[in-house]
Amino acid sequence: MKRMSAVLLLIPLLLVGGVTDALSKRPHSKKKWTLEFSPYFWMAGVSGDIAVEGQRESIDFSASDMRKFKTWSMNLHVEGKKRNLSLLLDFRLTRNAHEEDVTRVEMNSWRVETGAAYHLEYGVEVLGGVRFSDANIDLIEEHISTHSGDANWVDPFIGGRYMYEFVRDWRFVLRGDIGGFGVGSDFSWNAFVGVDYFVVNVAFFVGYRAWGINYSTGSGDDFFKYDIIQSGLGFGMTFFL
Repeated sequence: MKRMSAVLLLIPLLLVGGVTDALSKRPHSKKKWTLEFSPYFWMAGVSGDIAVEGQRESIDFSASDMRKFKTWSMNLHVEGKKRNLSLLLDFRLTRNAHEEDVTRVEMNSWRVETGAAYHLEYGVEVLGGVRFSDANIDLIEEHISTHSGDANWVDPFIGGRYMYEFVRDWRFVLRGDIGGFGVGSDFSWNAFVGVDYFVVNVAFFVGYRAWGINYSTGSGDDFFKYDIIQSGLGFGMTFFL
């Protein structure tokens, strides 16, 4: 029920969505391609339900675990722009580890997102693409019994982006998308809201990101489930070339 409420709250974001705008002082080039490189760090907590080799577990990892380097997420976003078109590439590597009572849960995942965005008017873009995901789960009980499994899948996604320069050198950023549709996962969603601050050809940004996915496959002892929500603060830099 909590996940459904979160998705319903994100619907307005998905309808508006955003990352590039006509009001921006970094407009699309009309004659040649421009590039943006954005490495960023995501302090994401994780909650949800997982299952591997038929063993089920509810998880709730706090973002504070990142201070112990048990949980972290490294990301790189690359974007090429020309006229009204943007080509997108995003890579994310995430590790989560948590121990409670006699059970230790370790999750490692990576995702590669590729797609395109088309700039409309008033800072609004529509976007779409595919997201390649791979997840590995280890459930270690009493340091004796280990249940392991992994899966990979491909999700299509659609969404929108928006950006508005509300004061000199400061921009408001909004993005949302939904995907899966039973092609890979049953359903997935992604949302980000934040601000950029420009210094010459570099921008510093900070914001809040939430990402959720519901994926399952197999049955019985081969049952694998990855139904989680990751959310937390992110920060990084964008280099304009």
